[in-house]
Parts: sequence; C-alpha cells; structure tokens
Amino acid sequence: MRRLAALTLLLLVSCDRADEGKPLGPQDFALTLPVETGAEPIQRVALPPAALVAIRRADKGDIRLFDAQGRTLSLALLPMSPGEFSAVRVKAIPFGSPSLAHHGPSVSVRVDRAAQAVSIKTDEPSPAASEHAVLLDTRQLDQPAMSITLEADVPVQNPVTVSLDVGSDLSHWQSLTQKVLFRPDQGKRLLGPDRIDLGGAVLGGRYLRVRWSGASATMVTGANLVTSPTPAPHRITVATKGAVMKDPHHVLLTLPEGAVPSALTVTMTGRDGVVPIRLLGRASPDQPWTPLALGSVKQGEKGASLEWGDVGPREFTIEADARSAGFSQAPRLDLQLAPVEVLAALNGAAPYRLAVGQAKAPPAFFDMAELATRPEPFPQARVKDDGRIVEIDVAPGDGRKGFAPRIIALWSALIGGVLVLGFAAYRLLRANDVARAQR
Repeated sequence: MRRLAALTLLLLVSCDRADEGKPLGPQDFALTLPVETGAEPIQRVALPPAALVAIRRADKGDIRLFDAQGRTLSLALLPMSPGEFSAVRVKAIPFGSPSLAHHGPSVSVRVDRAAQAVSIKTDEPSPAASEHAVLLDTRQLDQPAMSITLEADVPVQNPVTVSLDVGSDLSHWQSLTQKVLFRPDQGKRLLGPDRIDLGGAVLGGRYLRVRWSGASATMVTGANLVTSPTPAPHRITVATKGAVMKDPHHVLLTLPEGAVPSALTVTMTGRDGVVPIRLLGRASPDQPWTPLALGSVKQGEKGASLEWGDVGPREFTIEADARSAGFSQAPRLDLQLAPVEVLAALNGAAPYRLAVGQAKAPPAFFDMAELATRPEPFPQARVKDDGRIVEIDVAPGDGRKGFAPRIIALWSALIGGVLVLGFAAYRLLRANDVARAQR
C-alpha cells in the first residue's frame, strides 16, 4: 500500500515537472500583439491596455517577446516611478475664519518667509461658518509635486472630506483633488494610504489651499510634499464589466488573477444626488471583509477615486451609506492600473511579437545592467493593438464567506489520507482473517 501511494505521488510530481520543463511558445499565451521596432539593439516596449488586462501573474512574470522563429528575447522590467525624490515640509497658515464670514467679504492673510512678511488681501468671500481652511505656501517649489501627506488630527469615527485647490493669488482657485480622511480608532493610522496623489502638479509660484468641514479649525497644522524632477507616469484607466449590484447599497466584484490595480474610480450613472460610499476588500472568500477607503459620489460630477495602499485584495464590495437611498442603477467602475514597460534586447529576427497571459510562465526578467551598457534614453518600440476597446471582466462575488482554494486543497489531502489509511486497515483486517482461517 505504501508503495502504491509513493508511486502515485511520484507520478504526480513527474507530471508537474514535465509541464514546468516544457518551453512556452507564443501559442501558449492568451494574447499576442505585433511590435514595430527601429534599428537600435536595445529598445523600450510599453504594454498597451489590452496587454495589461491580459497579465495573469501578479509579479508580471508572464510577459514575453518572441522573434520570427519563436525564440524568447531578453527582457528587463523597468521601474515605473521617479528615481529621485525630495521631501518638503510646509507649515499651515490659517486662511479665513468663521467669524470673518459675518464681517464682509475680505480676507487678509500674512505670509512670513525668512525675514520678509507679505500681507495679501483678497475680495473672495471667506469660508462658510462650518468650513475651515489653511494656506500652504508652495511658491518656492521648483519640481512637480507627486503627493502630499497632511499633518492632520482627524477625529475618530468621523469622516472628513478634504479639498485641495491651487491658485497663483488668493482670489482665483482651481480645484486640484479631493479625499475623504477617516480614522477608525484611537491609533494614528488613517483608513487607506495617508498620502494624497497629486500626479505631478506644478505648485511653484502658486498657493495650495486645504479646505474641510466637520472637524476643528486646527485639524491641519502642516503638510509634507514629495516632489520629483521626473514626473510619475500616469495611471492607465480601464473600464470593468461584470460587477453585480446585489442591492441598491452593495456592488460586488472580483478581480481576475494578475490584475493589480492601485485604485478604483466609482462614478454615479443614475440620478441619486449624493451617495457616500465605503470600499471593503478581502483576498479570498474565507477571510472577513476589511474596510479600505471612503469616498463620496455625486450626480453629474466626476467619480470618486478610492485607493487602498499596498494590500492586494481580489474581492471588493462597494457599500453605499445606509442614510442614502443607494444606487438606482449600477455605477461605472474603472480600475486605475500602473503602466508597465520593459527593456528588450532585440537580438533576434523581425517581426517581433509581444506575448502576455500565462499563469504557469515563470518570471524571466534580467536586471537592466545585464542588458544595457549605456545610460538612457532608449528608443521606444511600438506595440500595435489596433486601438481596441479594453474592459476587465470582473467576476461577481456573492458577498458570502466560502472556501478558499488552499482550504479545499487541505481538506482534499486530509480526506485522501483518511481513505488511504482506511483502505490499508481494511487490507490488514482481511489478511488477519485469512491467516486465522488457514490455522
């Protein structure tokens, strides 16, 4: 019996190893696209949205480039974030006061810089009594701003919507971004990432205004800005399909393997006024739902971008606030994907093909130093995707706890072991019965 079990295991392992050792060709991948290249031996290849959606490994290890003979070419995965950062702390200057709202439209602000003091006066009405604001003097910044982290004493269990505006004077403001800050407990950590993405906004020669309501006037005392001379690459927006609206207050979706978005944008499609929403996620059905981010969607306005930091859940629930009527129809859901670019050594014969989408493909990336002996810039190859419309098919979740694949595998192994032991005991009992009958 032991020999039979050992032989079975050996056969299974041998089959797995045989599959692993089999070379993969273009036909083994879910998507192949032609690539137009120049004469340079080393070129950059940026994956189009169709290729990003086809990735089946979270580590992006299933990206390949084949030549005319089906041979794989050497690739290096390029970092997609600026390599040089600078951190700048800016002190918050009180801007406007609820008391000023009842004493005319003028607001006066005194900005101290080194030995100089500058007084600025504007005829813009001051914030309403329930709204507070501070001014950040960012005029001296000489690099684009990647992100900002507010030094804010956010009250516990009280969501606070923070709006950021930018302007060259104190009379005209342009909306920059908005984020809901929420502190779930007495700890210092906020729900979701602390930073607010600014996308390389140019703040030099301009002021940054921070507005909020529902918290004290002294909530924001300063901010830390991250700047870089190299703008961060813009995220790629890809629409989703297949999400299920379980009821007006719950929308369910599950990401396919390999999809690693950094944010989800929720846009109202019905006539539902204002709907505060909460994003919850979990990695597998056997885990509890974890709150990830808060936001608010409004009728006729752009969607709310919900970020969840470094965690990587696959199942999501968008939960509408119980105080609202919820969604009259399913909202539009767009995933924000980080761009992916590889460096390719074009040492084969054209034409070349980009291949993506094979969960069993092991990562085969080189380090950049192994491919390139000279510094950047490298010429850009072009992937021909015919401008196809791309959507990510998100399998709907059912909102109930289930069994994860690893749990099923463990139970299968346990049941199999019990069956093997039971069969061995049965054989042993039969052998004893035969031995007694022969005496």
